[in-house]
Amino acid sequence: MQTLIGIDEAGFGPNLGPLVISATVWEIDADYRPDELWNSLAPTISQTGKITADQIHVADSKQVHQSSKESVRWNAR
Repeated sequence: MQTLIGIDEAGFGPNLGPLVISATVWEIDADYRPDELWNSLAPTISQTGKITADQIHVADSKQVHQSSKESVRWNAR
């Protein structure tokens, strides 16, 4: 087994507005390649923004959040 750790933050920088910091820790098989992770998560995560009702958009926050767009809706099950 190996450990894959991902971290990210999103906020309004020098404005000291809302800030979110998150981390995930995954135990994966030793022969599992990190690039395979996106393929494994494809049914629930989209990197392109073209999402279905069962997906969320995961990408750089500047790509995901645009003030002229409505909030992305996700149907949690």
